[in-house]
Amino acid sequence: CCVRAYSVQSQSQACGTIQTLEDAPSDPPRYIHIAPFGSSSVTIHWYPPLQPNGMIIGSNIYVNYSNGTNHSIKLTGGNYRSYLLGNMQPAEEVGVQISSFTNGGEGPRSILYEGRSNCARGTYYSRSLKRCTSQCGCGEGQVEYY
Repeated sequence: CCVRAYSVQSQSQACGTIQTLEDAPSDPPRYIHIAPFGSSSVTIHWYPPLQPNGMIIGSNIYVNYSNGTNHSIKLTGGNYRSYLLGNMQPAEEVGVQISSFTNGGEGPRSILYEGRSNCARGTYYSRSLKRCTSQCGCGEGQVEYY
């Protein structure tokens, strides 16, 4: 950005470059999507905030596992837009929030998004049992697996 300063008396002008300080992003990352990637992981994809207020230099991923444990992952480098979350159990559910940060600080976290890894091959997820199973526990003509 070039700012031009004019002097009325001398009819001269000068051009100088100015730069404002960075601030934390005003809004969270957007379009967050969690998809199963086999029976032991999920992929997490997102887009950067609309108002970064500077150069995005990284993202924080906050993970809430279904067993009650929490974990945070700090990704440095502004080019990250996806992450493979591994070491999960088959059909394990996770809740994920993401924030981005600049040199000015960390922006707000996204809302909580939920996802689940797939069941192991040959098993199916039972919504009533809330786990993987190889037996159909549903009544005749009903399908509860997906």
